[in-house]
Amino acid sequence: MAITTRVGTVAQSSSRVGTTGLAITPHASTTTNDFMLLFSHRNDFSGDFDTPSGWTRLTAISKTTTSGTRFQTGIFYKWAGASESAVTLTHTDATAEEWSGVIVSYVGVDLTTPFDVTPTTSHYAEYTDKASPNVDAFNTITTVTVGAMVVCFEAV
Repeated sequence: MAITTRVGTVAQSSSRVGTTGLAITPHASTTTNDFMLLFSHRNDFSGDFDTPSGWTRLTAISKTTTSGTRFQTGIFYKWAGASESAVTLTHTDATAEEWSGVIVSYVGVDLTTPFDVTPTTSHYAEYTDKASPNVDAFNTITTVTVGAMVVCFEAV
């Protein structure tokens, strides 16, 4: 069965305080056994994302770009229950930073082994020209399972 996606509403704030949190809502048609990934991106990487109740942290990648911009991306996952509502993601650093997040639900994911490769900073691709992105970092991803889906998250 092919994997399909349901993308929730993108939540963003230009001055969100980390400990107040950012409410992120899944797609309305998310249903039992959908595999949900919560992606969050925050300028600056002081502190850390708190893992929301019921979610498991996959990774948090902190990076300084070649231009000196610091950011942090957090990725969390869970299997959807019969009813899923918004989750408030918080951060241990209380400084006001630009912040965004989204929940993407995937239908048809292997219920036993949902992950084939875990992301690392080596999979990070930095580019300034969206018309010609540098995706060399993604060429280093070698999947174990034939037909595995590679999921990319772009923070702007």
